[in-house]
Amino acid sequence: MLSFDVGTSGIRAALFDGRGEQIEDLIYTPSGDIFSELGGGLDADPDQLLALVGNSLNHALMRLPMLVSRVDYVAGSCFWHSLLGVDDEGNAVTPVFGWAERRAANEVLELRAKFDERQVHARTGCRFHPSYWPAKLLWLRKERADLFRKARRWLSFSDYFSLKLFGAATTSVSMASATGLLNQKKCEWDQELLHELGLSVEQLAPIAAPGEALVFQSDAPASRWPALEGAAWFPAVGDGAANNIGAGCVGANRAALMIGTSGAMRVVVAARIILLSCRSRSHRCWWRFIRWRRAVSVDEANALRPLR
Repeated sequence: MLSFDVGTSGIRAALFDGRGEQIEDLIYTPSGDIFSELGGGLDADPDQLLALVGNSLNHALMRLPMLVSRVDYVAGSCFWHSLLGVDDEGNAVTPVFGWAERRAANEVLELRAKFDERQVHARTGCRFHPSYWPAKLLWLRKERADLFRKARRWLSFSDYFSLKLFGAATTSVSMASATGLLNQKKCEWDQELLHELGLSVEQLAPIAAPGEALVFQSDAPASRWPALEGAAWFPAVGDGAANNIGAGCVGANRAALMIGTSGAMRVVVAARIILLSCRSRSHRCWWRFIRWRRAVSVDEANALRPLR
């Protein structure tokens, strides 16, 4: 199995054998300012980032024949909370807006005035915050109307990667859960928030079913990476959720502290106990994102400080 991670500070890949033992760690350190842009709240070029992910896979696969005979599965993780718009042809018409986005601060206040934030949090696991899609999309509609009109669909960066590679912008429930637009009780996009934003479900990526995998639908990626032809690709999960799994913190009695471009402490709990109170005026507010459909990752991330 080939695994890769697209973070806001770099890209890395690793190979695992049939027993789940790591074979090789292949860290790719690209040049350029795009990762400082993503981590610093600046706009990033989605196609430049896409090329860097492709180069990372090239780097990993160059050594593949020396390590394994074939790859059966490909799994990835990607930074949470990103947003970009694409046109009818699937080409990006906006930059990538990352988790550190702050320009939608006024739209957060507008959303809090229109909705009961506690009820929205209970449905989506997210408060209103500039990092999440509702405020970002409202800001784009008001302040960048030209870009908003050009976009026919709205995606996470991992969805864009899927679209370019497979022709389908399928998203995982893990990635969708960190947008602030997923009704986590139903595992579907939240109709009330979409109505407020003037969007339809068709303008967002379809959510993959449990265990759903993708395969190459054209010759281009297969010819570029012949070792991956026939491999099953699983939609990327959120990097924070993957961090807990990799650290072995997969139960409610353990917390994983991740220190990267930002910092967060996360606990994985059973889905039946995910309803938590949201103290939205306190710096100790909780966020709830989905690791998979039967468990959730609960965040207490001081890097995402509530607006006062």
